[in-house]
Amino acid sequence: MKLETITAENLAKYKKAQELKVFEYYGCTYEQNEYSYGRFITSGLDERIYTFIADNEDKFFGKENENVKDRKD
Repeated sequence: MKLETITAENLAKYKKAQELKVFEYYGCTYEQNEYSYGRFITSGLDERIYTFIADNEDKFFGKENENVKDRKD
């Protein structure tokens, strides 16, 4: 995947999912942790896009997103 294929909408969905503390899946509520599958589910992004953004967070968000990486839920 190339950097050019990631849209501003994709980045917004990814960032919003990283900020969630809990998510609902099949009627059950779960708490998020740093590597939670729920972050991917709630983002609504394709798996390839989500993992590409996750692998390249520094390129997309720089220092702005450091609090997401270091946060302990």
